[in-house]
Amino acid sequence: MHHSTAAIAGALLLAVGSSALALEATFRAEVEDGKTLVVYSTSKKDVACYSFVTFSYQNGDKRETRRFVCNGFARAGQDFRFCSRTDERFVDLKIEGPVTGTCG
Repeated sequence: MHHSTAAIAGALLLAVGSSALALEATFRAEVEDGKTLVVYSTSKKDVACYSFVTFSYQNGDKRETRRFVCNGFARAGQDFRFCSRTDERFVDLKIEGPVTGTCG
């Protein structure tokens, strides 16, 4: 009897956890026009999110690495322009990793 109760509770947690994950947004970043870093979101519904991505650019003889942090609403839909940053100092702008985001 205890095993069946645990199995049912586990199945409920899995169902609730899966549906909560399905509502969150996914993120990706791109370099636009060589000097702009753009983060796009894809979500099934409007949801408040926080995201960050590591990027680098050439600064004289060395490469500078920074983190770009965004807070805002990921709107329902695919490839919504979640946030962007442009800076004339961004020479040879490169994205150094995936975008990490949390919502809710």
